[in-house]
Amino acid sequence: MNPLEWLVGWKLKIMCAALMAGTLALGVGTLWLTYKATEKDRDQIITSFETACGYVGVPYRLDASGKPLRRKDWGLACLAKILKNATEAAGASAAGLNTYVAHDAEQTAKAATDRPAARRSAQRIQSGQQQMEQAIDHSQDGHLGPDYFDGLNRALGLRPYVGASSPGSSGSDHAEGQADAGSAGL
Repeated sequence: MNPLEWLVGWKLKIMCAALMAGTLALGVGTLWLTYKATEKDRDQIITSFETACGYVGVPYRLDASGKPLRRKDWGLACLAKILKNATEAAGASAAGLNTYVAHDAEQTAKAATDRPAARRSAQRIQSGQQQMEQAIDHSQDGHLGPDYFDGLNRALGLRPYVGASSPGSSGSDHAEGQADAGSAGL
């Protein structure tokens, strides 16, 4: 073996060893950085969990005797309390939704009964307006007579005007509590 072959062989071995050492160092560095990042994430999660457990009333790391709890036991107690609170909140939401649905059904039923009354009221108003227009058409010298006021009272849902000339104008389409024949109307 000549010296050149011997030198090339050693250089190759050194280069391979250096490459292996670099790869090993890179692997160890990557593992160390991953560990530190994971540790940081874990610490953030624990801090968030401690904050959440403080809000739900589970103090950190004390049992009934005052000894520090293991983190796992404390975490399980806190998780149970959070789940209990979430279940209660869901129950309250469901009760609120049921109340809303019942109220909505009640309002729908009321609206269904109000529609016929609104229709009757609209018909009464329209009838009163027609009677007022007819009284205006039949007026002499621009003076309005009792038929006009009877139509106005009908449209407003009031008692019939006493002095109205048409007997059909003081019919059953006026508002409740109609006046007697001798009482004064509006």
